Amino acid sequence: MAKKNAKTNKNEENIDNEMHKIFFQESAVNFEESEKNYLAMSTEPTNETIEQALRLSHNLKGSAKAVGFYDISDILHNVEELLILFKNNLIEFNQEFVTLLLECNDRVKYIVEKLKINPSYKANYEDILLKINEYKTKSPSLPKENVLEDDITFLDEVDLVKTEEEKEEKEEKIVDTQKRRIKKVEDADEMIRVSIGKVNKLQEYIGELVILESMLKEQLKVETSNVLKNLFRQMDKITKEVQDIVMSLRLVPILPVFQKLMRTSRDISIELNKKIITEFNGDNTEIDKSILDEISDPLIHMMRNAIDHGIENSEERLAKGKNIEGKITVSAMHEGRFLLIKFADDGKGLDPALLKQKAIEKGLINKDTVLSIEKCFDLIFLPGFSTKTITTDISGRGFGMDIVKNNIENIGGNVQIISQINKGTEFIIRIPLTIGILDAFIVQVKEEKYVIPVQQVRESISYKKSDVNHVQGLGDILTLRQEEIPIYHLGYGLNTPKYQQNNNEEKVIIILQNRDKKIGVVVDNIINIQSVVTKTFGDELRCEQGITGGVILGDGIPVPIIEVADLIEGNEFKKCIAKVSSNNLHKAE
Repeated sequence: MAKKNAKTNKNEENIDNEMHKIFFQESAVNFEESEKNYLAMSTEPTNETIEQALRLSHNLKGSAKAVGFYDISDILHNVEELLILFKNNLIEFNQEFVTLLLECNDRVKYIVEKLKINPSYKANYEDILLKINEYKTKSPSLPKENVLEDDITFLDEVDLVKTEEEKEEKEEKIVDTQKRRIKKVEDADEMIRVSIGKVNKLQEYIGELVILESMLKEQLKVETSNVLKNLFRQMDKITKEVQDIVMSLRLVPILPVFQKLMRTSRDISIELNKKIITEFNGDNTEIDKSILDEISDPLIHMMRNAIDHGIENSEERLAKGKNIEGKITVSAMHEGRFLLIKFADDGKGLDPALLKQKAIEKGLINKDTVLSIEKCFDLIFLPGFSTKTITTDISGRGFGMDIVKNNIENIGGNVQIISQINKGTEFIIRIPLTIGILDAFIVQVKEEKYVIPVQQVRESISYKKSDVNHVQGLGDILTLRQEEIPIYHLGYGLNTPKYQQNNNEEKVIIILQNRDKKIGVVVDNIINIQSVVTKTFGDELRCEQGITGGVILGDGIPVPIIEVADLIEGNEFKKCIAKVSSNNLHKAE
């Protein structure tokens, strides 16, 4: 009998744990939707936003009761009451009202995080209830005694039942109904929830499969059997299809990041007493989940900087003939296999001369350093750079921007800046849509192999010396369809042993897009275009700018991945090119 009771208790515990897990999943969606709705209400409190806020609060309150999280249901009961008062025009609307709703949402979210660790956690939330009551009592519209009449049909209306017996009976029915509703979430056949850990593991196996496939391809080069080769082609096709499906499993909309930016914009603009209009475009644009997590903090930092330092105060804007409201526009779109994020403000803009002077004053560059306008803009990414004389909790533009740039580059992205004084600043961020597996050119320089991602390549052409002219101070220039393109020999820049520019071997020029310009790199040969599995190098192997990681090819040898635009700007690359140019000049003399 004791064993039977123990087994029963164990089953009940498992059911409770499963219901808790489902509640946590439901609450995560609810918090996101509630914040989105409150922010929309902040701009324009319509009947639709009010009713949606009530439904979200009411549903989560019922779910919390059903799984025994009464601290949460208590807070949400008070939030619901506050919303009903507002809906019935018994309290006034202002930004303090929305701030209070957002604070309640944050507090419940915090309690849920604690409950995930310890389901028995008891929250201290008297302070938030006090704020709700204070707001209700100080509102001039609220009479001393009021009756809350709500015309929204909810699953339960416990709070409107007059007798205690009716209330208890009704509440028991609600809890039972909510438990059944939560349990039914598991039975939904349109969509299933899969942990990111399982997706990551699946992607790892696909990566290993791609490596094995490339090894098999190497072996088939000496195989004469057409049957085996046909079987390999079929397997290759299926592998690519499975690979695409796995990649798509990791793709999620960028909307949650945009929502965080909207919240940041609202909070900081209120704190700094600045009028800001924030516009978002492309919120359904999809990106790899792991990359989404990585770009959230950099973009939030950029939003804080834009409002604090990029956008002028009202008096300055009026004096310049601008609208009193500053405008920030964040857009997301796909560009090939990249995510393109444009972050623009209509504020002060960046002054290249001022940036250079600040960098000299801080000892970050030498006073004799010659910089283009674009390079002056890039100074804001130097560690310790800032144009603000007073440090605050809300950073001036440039404070910590080195971390922003590093975070973006660590996931294979880059940042470009376009700015005009008194017109505004735009950051253009390019990030790979997915990580782990990419399509790439495998190129050869002498005995060495290198990987260039397909996304960087525009075209490839045969190298003809007659098409290339050497211009003093600029280097080699290729004229292609009346367009002048700078050319770099990869062998010289990487200091490849025995590499010669003037030998008779046939070479190839790969034309790449470097932001708004084209560049070309000369290689001996393009071996193949294939899917490769990327491997990140440790810090001890990151010895050269432009080498972003490595891949394992069919012969089992690791090969470096090259970000060409960054590589040619690296100090080591420039030193090698300068050394070769000097040697060639001496030979000519």
